Amino acid sequence: MLGNIASQIMSALLISGNSVAVFSHGVFGLGSTSTAIYLIAVTGSLIWLGQRRSTFLTVADYLAIALFLCCVLSLALHPPVDSKDLALLILSFAAYPAARGLTTPLYGKAFMWVLAVIAGVGAVATMFALRTDLSALHGKAMVFDKYPHAPAQFTILVSLALMCISLAEVPLRRMATLAAPLVCIFAAAQVRFAFVALILALIVGFAARPAQRLRIMGIIGLVAISICVGVLSRGSTTLKFLRYAEISLVSPITQMGKESKSSQSSSSTQSSKSTETSETEIDGRQPLQDCSQVNLDNSIDIRKHIYSQAAALLPSAGLTGIGFNEFAKRSCVGAEVHNSILQMAVEFGLPAALLFVLLISSVFRSLWLRRENTDAVLALCVLTFAISMSLVYGRVSEDYLLFFALGSGAAVTSRLPSHEKTSMGNALRRLKFQSLGALAVTILSFMVINIVSMIVSARMFPAMHFWPSWPTIEAMIAAMAMTLFVPLFLAARFSFGYTVAFSLFSAVFGFVWLSFFSEFNYPHSITRWALVAGLLAALVPLLFVGADPIRPWTVRPALLRALLALVCVAVLIADVSYGIQFGDPYGDLRNTVTRPTMLNYLTSITIGALIPYLFASFAGRKEWGFAIGILALSVSFYPVVLNKTVLLIPLWLPLLFLLYSRFEPRIATILAFVIPLLIGMGAFLLLLPMSPNLALYPLGTVNLRLVGVPILALDQYADFFTHNPTTHFCQISIVRRFFGCMYGELGPTIGAVYRNGNFNASFLATEGIASVGLLLAPVSAFVCGSILSLGTIASRRLDARFIAVSSGLGVQLIMNVPLSTALLSNGLGVLFLLWWLTPAQEKAVKPTEANADQPPFSSGPQHLIAEHAHSGQMKVG
Repeated sequence: MLGNIASQIMSALLISGNSVAVFSHGVFGLGSTSTAIYLIAVTGSLIWLGQRRSTFLTVADYLAIALFLCCVLSLALHPPVDSKDLALLILSFAAYPAARGLTTPLYGKAFMWVLAVIAGVGAVATMFALRTDLSALHGKAMVFDKYPHAPAQFTILVSLALMCISLAEVPLRRMATLAAPLVCIFAAAQVRFAFVALILALIVGFAARPAQRLRIMGIIGLVAISICVGVLSRGSTTLKFLRYAEISLVSPITQMGKESKSSQSSSSTQSSKSTETSETEIDGRQPLQDCSQVNLDNSIDIRKHIYSQAAALLPSAGLTGIGFNEFAKRSCVGAEVHNSILQMAVEFGLPAALLFVLLISSVFRSLWLRRENTDAVLALCVLTFAISMSLVYGRVSEDYLLFFALGSGAAVTSRLPSHEKTSMGNALRRLKFQSLGALAVTILSFMVINIVSMIVSARMFPAMHFWPSWPTIEAMIAAMAMTLFVPLFLAARFSFGYTVAFSLFSAVFGFVWLSFFSEFNYPHSITRWALVAGLLAALVPLLFVGADPIRPWTVRPALLRALLALVCVAVLIADVSYGIQFGDPYGDLRNTVTRPTMLNYLTSITIGALIPYLFASFAGRKEWGFAIGILALSVSFYPVVLNKTVLLIPLWLPLLFLLYSRFEPRIATILAFVIPLLIGMGAFLLLLPMSPNLALYPLGTVNLRLVGVPILALDQYADFFTHNPTTHFCQISIVRRFFGCMYGELGPTIGAVYRNGNFNASFLATEGIASVGLLLAPVSAFVCGSILSLGTIASRRLDARFIAVSSGLGVQLIMNVPLSTALLSNGLGVLFLLWWLTPAQEKAVKPTEANADQPPFSSGPQHLIAEHAHSGQMKVG
């Protein structure tokens, strides 16, 4: 009991840090050292009160760790000058683990009353400030003649107390007596957005708790009435700010200053100062925009200019940002970003901003799923309020409230049961963390092996424009920076999108390394940032979009397999009837036999989708005769298409089946790259002393084809479309038919210029660089990733091994042809349809036929789940 009360008091004192600093500085004359001591003591107390031994890491925790590592990397590359701000930043980040370790309810009566008392003292100080002449103070109440933002800090405390009251058993009459005067006072002090954030948080609570909606509506009404009373007490000032808001929201940025300036002559002096600043360099850097017309009395006007300047800096932010607190030096207003997410993107880099958004989204979603619990709803309301405030007032180094809300939300969700998870005991948790460690080591091993493979391939295939490389400082730093993507693969569950996402990562990682040695004449740095941003944009839907598909009807698996097998045989017979050829797949024999266009489409769909689907189905059911027959059928298509891919199908699909049978699915995904690369290099080293020409075959067939070509495609497409117009998607047949196109097929076009064959590429190069250019490539990548996430949704509830094997060729197609071609011509869209028609949770082997100790299609932690279920110790949903 005492520990619970102490945790609540310390939590309230931490959130009240800024308000307490106002009192310590204004009343007692203390400096920043006292504030630092206060924050360290309170944060340390919370960490000491936490129960870290019983805390298990969640997805939110991994995202938070990755976020902090990104920030540490940015700070290391851009050392901050001000140690005070750096200390505040560390304390702000420390609010997350301080709240995360607490296992008792945080938002109780003790928490509420501490906030109410501090807010009440702040209301008294604000009343004294309102009695002075505010005409020269932008209409704001200057608490202790120093702090115009103090009323907003006090309002935060009142808002949090009201949120606790809204879901607690406190009589509304008593609450109205206490809260209404405080709201009136702070509304009279022209506090605005804090009340907007409060109402948004209460609306979220209203949606989450149907049983208390009447009570919450009463609180919202009380707040609205109190605000009206407060603002009407200073009607002229309120009308002035309303006019400012109207001007700012209606007028464009280039006109706001002139109209605002005409509406308030007192801002002319401030504007002239801003003009002088905007005409000179700040810290050796030219300000981004001319802010001579910004009305410094109009906070909306200021924020619109600040946000536009921050947006202009985003392309140059890159992976590590421009540096902590650097935006204020470049801004013509001399102010911070006032938006924590935008500040994170500009000053710490785009990966940090993405992780920040994912962390917020993860905690918010987890709390919403547990909204039947009062603690979860309280944490959800506090998080909503903190997010809203952060979007307008946010400064990362002072955003204790947001990081505390994230930590407390993660703490609540970790100790409450979830409908999506089943408790598996300490043994399963240990197994899970061991699996994550093995996954991280496997990914890092792949990155090293990939670099070695590129170095070897560059020396053996110079005609492919594979540039000779060797570890340099720049290349090694870039490779280390790409490890920031690893936490995303650790946090995400296995899915079809996971396999595509890692394939894209392998290509972009290889390009980032190779671009430091490329001899093509294009902007290498801009291209690196564009592709890294495109990778981030594609990974979001690929890794984290998941939903159960609506299956209005399904097909009996046995009937579906029989029909697909008949279609495969019929297509092969139709192809053979037009003639066959035996010869070199690199020659011109494949063009000597002409077949109808529709038959060519059916052939590609059969090879790319139907055969892998059938093999995965038969092999999963241990029907080895049919599985071998399907592999033989795939080889029979070689005289038809003269494509070496069909010769590799009998090797590639069984390898995938073996890997996903023996390893956890995510680890198997990476091993599907690592093992072929090792085999290719091992065979090359063994054959090199005997026959250098023969040694090139395994290296070229495996290492160059699997990983090298997608990397080279990005390099060559970037060079070609830097010096030539983009296609605007005219490479797609239907677009070309209606609008024409200055190019033919992109593969032959690029191959003819660089003389290395028919060089098709992934959607990062085709729908991205070739179609819309470098700057818009991330947008195109996000759209393509979203389209491919339909495959993740269609395959939801299907077995991991079945998904991986049946899409074994589809993923390779995505990396080597345009997305439109993969979906329509090569059968990826048909595969999505087949997944959708496959019954959910269907196992390839019936439970009665499966081994009692190892259920079918299980690996890793699933073994332990099955054992617990078999012994009756737990229930499996």
